[in-house]
Amino acid sequence: VKIPLEKILEDSLCVSIPKEISGLNENVILDNDLCYILGLMITDGYIKLTNRRGYVCLSQKMEGARVEIINKYSQNVSDKNYNFILHSKEFASKINRYVEKLDYYVLRMSNENLKHFIAGVLDGDGSYNNKRINIYLDPRKETTKSVILALYRLGIEPQVTKNRNIWNIQITTIDSSILLNTCRFKNVPMNKEDKKYFQSKEIGITKYEYTKNDRLI
Repeated sequence: VKIPLEKILEDSLCVSIPKEISGLNENVILDNDLCYILGLMITDGYIKLTNRRGYVCLSQKMEGARVEIINKYSQNVSDKNYNFILHSKEFASKINRYVEKLDYYVLRMSNENLKHFIAGVLDGDGSYNNKRINIYLDPRKETTKSVILALYRLGIEPQVTKNRNIWNIQITTIDSSILLNTCRFKNVPMNKEDKKYFQSKEIGITKYEYTKNDRLI
């Protein structure tokens, strides 16, 4: 039975949501630091590839532990106006392959890989206020769906609201082991109990017309 979300809210009905989504049996084990960079790149960076050159640009102020992680993959780096650039066509091509099939890898990553991936997402575009972490993502990007999928795989129930053309993904409860992998949120206090009920204003309503080319997971 399919009921429009607007109708559910109007009639004060309830819906069930999954507590978590299990991964597939075809496990893909990646380097944890690589997963962190992947999360950082899709939220606050980009890839440039040509026939001769390639680089990954992270629009972040790089310091401390993050610099150590970056240096594992490229010694040829430059820092210009908060744009930290890794000059390596091999590394840029590798990251690009993961981005192009990100949902495939998110469904097959280990939990530890996912924790580092989400840590990179939080460091890339997360903000903190009053025991809540907000991530602002573009719903038109395929990588946004992968971030939400990764959260559910870790048992995190995000609240997604629409603000103009941006989705505000709000997290109220998160495993402290994920925050320990971040550089910006290591010591922030969060709620200890899961929030099982959401106000209607905390639920994003998005109308979407499916086409024959759409893929459902």
